[in-house]
Amino acid sequence: MINYIKNKFALSDQGAKNYIISVIFELLNNICNMLPMVLFIYFLYELDMFINDSNYNAIRWQTYLISAAIIIILMYIFNYLSYSSNFINTYKESENTRMNIAEKLYKLPVSYFSRKSAAETSNILLNDIGDLEMFLSHALPKITGLLPIIVLFLIGLSTLNLTITLLCSLVIPLSYIVFLVSKKHEIHAYQSYLNTLTYQSEQYQEQIEMIKETRLLNQKEKALDKIKKLLKSQEKMHMKTEIPGVISQGLVNILLTSGIGIVIITTSYYYAMHKISFVLLVIFLISFSRLYSLIIQIYELSAISRYVKVRINRINELLNEPEIKGTEKPDNKDTTFTIQNLTFAYNENTILKNLNFVVEENKITAIVGASGSGKTTLLRVLAKLYEYNSGTIYFGKYKLENLSPSAFYEKISVVFQDVTLFNTTIMENIRIGNQGASDEEVIQAAEMARCNEFIQQLPEGYQTKIGENGSRLSGGERQRLSIARAFLKNAPILILDEISASLDSLNEYEVQKALTKLVKDKTVIVVAHRLKTIENADKIIVLDKGEIIEEGTKNELLKINEGVFAKMYNFENTI
Repeated sequence: MINYIKNKFALSDQGAKNYIISVIFELLNNICNMLPMVLFIYFLYELDMFINDSNYNAIRWQTYLISAAIIIILMYIFNYLSYSSNFINTYKESENTRMNIAEKLYKLPVSYFSRKSAAETSNILLNDIGDLEMFLSHALPKITGLLPIIVLFLIGLSTLNLTITLLCSLVIPLSYIVFLVSKKHEIHAYQSYLNTLTYQSEQYQEQIEMIKETRLLNQKEKALDKIKKLLKSQEKMHMKTEIPGVISQGLVNILLTSGIGIVIITTSYYYAMHKISFVLLVIFLISFSRLYSLIIQIYELSAISRYVKVRINRINELLNEPEIKGTEKPDNKDTTFTIQNLTFAYNENTILKNLNFVVEENKITAIVGASGSGKTTLLRVLAKLYEYNSGTIYFGKYKLENLSPSAFYEKISVVFQDVTLFNTTIMENIRIGNQGASDEEVIQAAEMARCNEFIQQLPEGYQTKIGENGSRLSGGERQRLSIARAFLKNAPILILDEISASLDSLNEYEVQKALTKLVKDKTVIVVAHRLKTIENADKIIVLDKGEIIEEGTKNELLKINEGVFAKMYNFENTI
């Protein structure tokens, strides 16, 4: 049962247990809320006996007053328990779910983020869980808690008069059939609406990120027109989404409201035929009126579940995404990579084809090739960010696929062309390379990465906040901070991805000076755009359309007649 609830509503083990507790308290709370009406009905029943039976004793007013006082106390207690259980536990579960998803994201291969936009992922983390939280706190326990109350209602009324109860209950299964028929249409409509919202989030994010270019290119009117169309599209889709629910809920309400007419007709007939008393007639009218309103409430709350179901499916889809594999922890210091028959495909498009080479320990291996040749993909496969389709990669004596990601990442430092920085101080941005480092160690790493000069010119030095993704720094300064992180981490393996491709001559010079120190006594894998930056590499691998076409040192490759590397090198040096 726990597993069913977990999968049905994207809950943790504790969340599923808390849900069951919430249902119990909600049921008890509903029973307490019905007690005043039960007491009143019993009073009417006793009043009827008192009027029609001369032998019946006087009405026990003291008993009713004491009962009323007890009911009020019970209502307060169980209302408090129900509220605490429903809301507090739900908020804790939402927090846990968000943390579980955050942890899950760190375990996913980078290919997931190529398939899914940041807007969709953030929508799951914020909006989907927010809607699920609302459903779990306001709707689900109430639905489950009300159902037994309705059953008890019908059983109790059946004991008074089974025929009247059955006749007056005919509209209940009819209303359920109407509600059930609309389910498929509503879920489909909600899915389409959710897709529209996700697309809009992506477009709004793009508009915000491109606002500088939009202004410089004088495209404001076009951008505003696009936003207007997006809003119109959302409005249209929203209205379309609501139509199945409005029709379904409207028909359900009409059926159940018409049930009151059936109750009036049925009970009036039985009263006229002297088969029931007037008090019993009033009891049936009051009871079925309350019963129908409870059923309408359940349908309204259940309609929310159809909207939330789409959200739950998306949450479960993310939580069930395959994670990066591996549990072994390397116990040796061998940092050699041996690549055998490596093939990698993405969306049925083969990017790397049957690669075989060795990255030797404490040596520099460079990977070059034209754009789209698979250089960066290969780098990410070696960094265990992508999982390859076939072949084998050995890291020392271990298969890379079997290594624990966290244990492997302890041994590597990566400097990408596109540096990611956080909106905090320079000190904390560098310290990400080694969270346990002291301020003095951070400053030393910055000096080795040739950052100290520009940092000292900033208003607050190392305590200067650098804006979102380092927006207050130049490309070269951001790149050098990334190198400072690598110095601070001091891992035995260094992976560099075209880090000088977009730098000017001065910044490239500073970066190269920093790298000269950084690569010393390390196993280095570097993807190079400018060939002069890898002239001293111990091995150069030339890729073309995902295949290795040449391999050797610079001098060896330059001797190859009509060689691809030689052509690239000579072309670069004639510019």
